[in-house]
Amino acid sequence: MALTDFVRTQISVQISAITRAGFGTLLFVYEATTAPANRVQQYGGIREIADDFAETDPAYKAGAAFFGGDLVAPFIKIGYKLNTETWTEALDACLSADPDFYAVAIDSAAEADVLAVAGWVQPRTRMYMAKTADAGVLDPLNDTDVASVLTDTEQGRTALFYHSLAATAYPELAWAGGQLPKNPGSTTWAFKRAPGITSDSFTSAQTTALKTKRVSYTENVAGLTRVFGGYTSRPGFFVDVTRGLDYVAQRMNEDVFILLTSNDKIPGDDRGSAMVESAIWARLNQSVAEDIFIDDDNLSVFVPRFSERDVADRANRLLTGCRFTANLAGAIHVVEIIGEVRA
Repeated sequence: MALTDFVRTQISVQISAITRAGFGTLLFVYEATTAPANRVQQYGGIREIADDFAETDPAYKAGAAFFGGDLVAPFIKIGYKLNTETWTEALDACLSADPDFYAVAIDSAAEADVLAVAGWVQPRTRMYMAKTADAGVLDPLNDTDVASVLTDTEQGRTALFYHSLAATAYPELAWAGGQLPKNPGSTTWAFKRAPGITSDSFTSAQTTALKTKRVSYTENVAGLTRVFGGYTSRPGFFVDVTRGLDYVAQRMNEDVFILLTSNDKIPGDDRGSAMVESAIWARLNQSVAEDIFIDDDNLSVFVPRFSERDVADRANRLLTGCRFTANLAGAIHVVEIIGEVRA
């Protein structure tokens, strides 16, 4: 006789593997005269890009800037825009062909193009790395330049980079290439290098204009050429904050979806509410460890229990009213020190 005649053990594997959205992938879109085979192509380095593009091509130059840092992203995605398309139409086509990207950059610094792409990105969970050489951005009295329009409309998913050579160089890609490989929450985008990009020189009035209009820029300070700002075009928001919050929201969605799909059933009573609450807490605690939120008295989770839920919602198996509160960890960009010396 066999052991199974007496004892039969079966193990059901309750692991749901879903595709986790990436927050380190950048899509660069260039203008093409003829359509390549693929609307979006992934490249693992500059050598792969060189197989398809000449060194004088914008896609090659953009890729060289992106891969030129000390910390190198594993790949970049390159899409194209035909002459007959608008930038938003091209981005729609790229998104349809391959939606797995977070940051966007295009081969244009023209104001109309920047504003169009900013408008396209804003309602989506994406970040637009924009560039401009518009001299009006440097004028503190000019309130109609591209940066002023972006801040007036609070484009919180656009990070505008000023550089005098933006028409032909790719400072935003050199900047993003060193930051996107880092985990959300682990870095502020200010004070970072943009390898291969020369520094600009500004008057104090111009620097004030850049800060007021929330435009990042390169400058040499105390012998170090760094990117200053790290802004988005929404007052009070920085690139790392927007990226960090996008990351938390997406990962929390994924966590709860895994909870729903890896169990035979999430009970509709208080046991199910507790399971959902546990999943939310797990993500918040992870976000604290990742330096996105602070573990303080404001960190809290509320998931309604059975008796607190609407009868119609319970009948429709809908759990609403879940919420959490948290304080951002943020970062320090400016330090003021007051000393008192006595004899």
